[in-house]
Amino acid sequence: MIQPLFSSTDTSGKGEALPFEKMCQCFEALTMANVNRFQKEGMMMKLWTQYGKGVHDIFPLMRLTLPHLDTERPNYKLKHKNLARKYVDLLSLPDSSDDAQKMLNWKKPSAGFTRNEQGNFPEVVYSVIKGRCTVTKGHITVGEVNALLDELAQAQNLEAKERVLMKMHTTTTAQEQRWLLRIILKDMHIGMKEDSILTMLHADAKELYNSVCDLHQTCIKCADPSYRLDQISVELFKPFKPRLAHKADYRTVHKEMYKKGDYVAEYKLDGERYGEALAPVLAECLSPELRECILDGEMMVWNQATGDYAPFGENRSLAGDYKRDLQRDGYQPCYIVFDVVWLNGKGLASLPMRERRELLRPYVRWKAHSMQLSEQVVVEPHPQGKPPSEDHTIEIMNWLDRAMAKGYEGVMLKSLNAPYVPGSRDTDWQKLKPDYVHDMGDDLELLILAGYYGEGVTRNDGISTFLCGVRAPSSERAKLGVPPDMPLFYPFAKVGSGYTHEALVDLRSQLKSAERPWHKSARPLHLCGWIPNKTDDEPHVWYEPTLSKVMQVAAYEIVKGDAFMPAGLTLRFPRLARLRDDKGWADVERFEELQRRVAEGKSKVAASKRSAAEVARADAADLEYGGQAGKRSKPSASKLQRSKVGVVSHAAHDLQALSRVAREFEVLRSHVAVVKGVGGSVASIEELLAKRREWQAAPEGRPTPTLSADALKRLLKQLGAERVDANVNKETTLVVDADPINSMSMQTKNLVADCEKEQRTQFNVVAAEWLVQCFLEKQAGQEAPPLEPLYVRYATPDTRDAMGRIMDEWGDRYQQLATADSLKDASSLVKRRTLLGALGARPSVASAARSGGGTMVPCHGGATTSGVGGPPVACGGSTAMTAAAGASSTRSVAEVEAMVLGYLDRLEDDRDLAELRRGPTRMLLSRVVAYAPSAAVRLRLRLAGAAVVSDPEAPGATVTHAVLAPSAIADGSCARVRAALTRARLGATQANGMQVAYAYILSEAWLDACERAEQKVGEAQYLLREAA
Repeated sequence: MIQPLFSSTDTSGKGEALPFEKMCQCFEALTMANVNRFQKEGMMMKLWTQYGKGVHDIFPLMRLTLPHLDTERPNYKLKHKNLARKYVDLLSLPDSSDDAQKMLNWKKPSAGFTRNEQGNFPEVVYSVIKGRCTVTKGHITVGEVNALLDELAQAQNLEAKERVLMKMHTTTTAQEQRWLLRIILKDMHIGMKEDSILTMLHADAKELYNSVCDLHQTCIKCADPSYRLDQISVELFKPFKPRLAHKADYRTVHKEMYKKGDYVAEYKLDGERYGEALAPVLAECLSPELRECILDGEMMVWNQATGDYAPFGENRSLAGDYKRDLQRDGYQPCYIVFDVVWLNGKGLASLPMRERRELLRPYVRWKAHSMQLSEQVVVEPHPQGKPPSEDHTIEIMNWLDRAMAKGYEGVMLKSLNAPYVPGSRDTDWQKLKPDYVHDMGDDLELLILAGYYGEGVTRNDGISTFLCGVRAPSSERAKLGVPPDMPLFYPFAKVGSGYTHEALVDLRSQLKSAERPWHKSARPLHLCGWIPNKTDDEPHVWYEPTLSKVMQVAAYEIVKGDAFMPAGLTLRFPRLARLRDDKGWADVERFEELQRRVAEGKSKVAASKRSAAEVARADAADLEYGGQAGKRSKPSASKLQRSKVGVVSHAAHDLQALSRVAREFEVLRSHVAVVKGVGGSVASIEELLAKRREWQAAPEGRPTPTLSADALKRLLKQLGAERVDANVNKETTLVVDADPINSMSMQTKNLVADCEKEQRTQFNVVAAEWLVQCFLEKQAGQEAPPLEPLYVRYATPDTRDAMGRIMDEWGDRYQQLATADSLKDASSLVKRRTLLGALGARPSVASAARSGGGTMVPCHGGATTSGVGGPPVACGGSTAMTAAAGASSTRSVAEVEAMVLGYLDRLEDDRDLAELRRGPTRMLLSRVVAYAPSAAVRLRLRLAGAAVVSDPEAPGATVTHAVLAPSAIADGSCARVRAALTRARLGATQANGMQVAYAYILSEAWLDACERAEQKVGEAQYLLREAA
């Protein structure tokens, strides 16, 4: 019989006498995969019931559950490195032993570890001690654990702490020590956030904690179920969490704020939210009648020499040594107040903001650049009383532009009727920054120089953070005495965000050949003497520059700092924008250019591309055609008389430069142009042709050279386009995608999806390669090639009909001899059509021309991609699939099932799997273990990244999702699968001694929805349930 995790009849040990082992069992269950929120809340509630919540003080339990909120226990002053060393010593392990090395180098991936163990310090220690621990049954209680932790925190030196750790090791099980380490490191990873746990404790517990920042006080007050936080409580000399701002969407923020009444805009400051080092300023500016107050504001540093605020990093240094910094020529502290929550014995937090600020004014003598009240401007409603969003959106974006021009971080929008709610991040306060606005801002191209092993739950299986750099000045070569052909770099920034785990795994594999071990005693010469100023900044590996990758990094600002000397500069908020496979180490940013930008006051990377107002106006013009800000309507027939070309651009282009480009051919006569996507790095069509000749001589491992977006605009003019616009508009009939032919940007995918959904007749969407081929043919004196599936992302019905008249459904032209390349492209389409036909997917573009369906586009080099960015299929795959394509329409269901099943069996070692997963559906279901009786559905699940089993009771596999046909309830197969899954779950529970979660039993419609959304969607509405 399976025992429940927590028995409601177990009356042994309540309160602090509760065995710590039971707490650990609960935490283990919470960390299991596929346990939903409601199950987790039920587990936590059972633990509290067993503890005696309502009878016993729950603080001793809560401080172990949320150790990072416990302010009563002093800091342990123990980090991973100290704990690893102490465990090696207390286990008497030689430093050279494998187990000692595992703990001392716990971030480094090791053979035999699961992904959960890799880079997870408590798990690594557990793997070492579980075979050595002499305690097999836990006896220690919650109260005794808290006493041990108090003793550890109060120990004055490492020797005393080691004695406490030895006591823990000899009195607790390996499982208990794993959770003790998590508590000591204040990194629990139990799958529940603190807000959720506090809300379970009491309806007002989260707001109360935010007001007092005292977990013990929160537990005491919330022990009474009838307790209610009648008003927001803020008191003198008691910490509270400051109010935070919600991230604004510039397209909708006015509508959201307008519903709350009047609201104001103010500049978002780039300082520190504290008021240390301001005693002289406060004494000078505050009235004697002001006895006590709590102000909320930011401390800035005013540079009198430049007449501007100092960079972000200056603020902390000023607060750290006020007198010394005050003596520095021209610098002074400036406290900018934007709110008051306590005034002369009265709490003001519950009052509206307009009243709070007015109450403060009589008590302060504001002094410029010493103590100021933040400037606020009321955003007026529209005179007619109906505020059109585009008018106010442009005005708000103008505010953002002014903020950037003055060196601020962005714009704050605040409701004048909002109370001050500590810790809240609701929409009463909203922040708008340049990096929240798509297409506003610029990127830097940096080389990956070194890497750091990750830690935590999601990035603990290898290198997860990268040290990136810029080209060093040539003067460094003489200083270092290095060979003239050695490229030199300045480390410049650490980048650890902007990519999914799947993309990270792919990047690691690409960098494997360039990876070298890092040795502190022999740092690479090409880093120009860089020495990390903190132990944590020492990389674990470095990469050979000539084999490394170029990252396009988005950031907010270039700031000064000493973390990356000799550069003396770094990036604030860097994140990966994209990898530049088309660029090498010689193409990355040069240090001299960064210095010039900082000297010219252009260090704000996010403000150097398009203005906010330009983005807003472009959105307003694009509402009907391709934009995201509102509903779209179809153009009238009278506006479609002239054929025009649209190319959506990422940057404001130079119209004067384009006007000087000579028209060479009439291919695009009377067409108008704008380019979607970034494109490659080649600056002209002439340079492209030269680079492609070099590439064709040695293509192995090198990306196909492609034109930049600006070069495409010039090419459009050369081919006869009338003009080039900035965005898709009412006159656009063709959009050109600047990205390589075998890939498609998310912008293009979204646009194509909209076109297919609405069956637009206004424009085609084509790959940039078609323009190149048109130029080549015309240059050779030939006719420009017509549009064909190879180049089409989306085709209007008229274009589909035109293609259908001159070529067959595989793109093979009726009146032109086949070539090796054309046969290769047609073969690719055959294979793709067969596979998708077996899966019930869309037909190809040529067959769609006859049936009115969607678009299929073959990719360069023989791969194909669907018109909505579907996964490409390599040409050289299964010959059985290709050979059988012609008769696919005549096969029986059983034959199709057998064919797909055979393909699925071969897919494990076939390169097609990697190629197929390059599409937008890649790894959507990476954490799903799925069962499906249909071979076609199993193939779709595999392509989406799921682990797939053909038997719901397969040994060693815990099925999380069963995907069945809609008829499964009627034919009884749903009940049979449910019974099989229940047997498997009970067997796994008995074998592991731990509760195993139930599997979802879903209709195939769930998989359809995941594929459409290009992400994993919720299961609730797709559950299959038999009648009672």
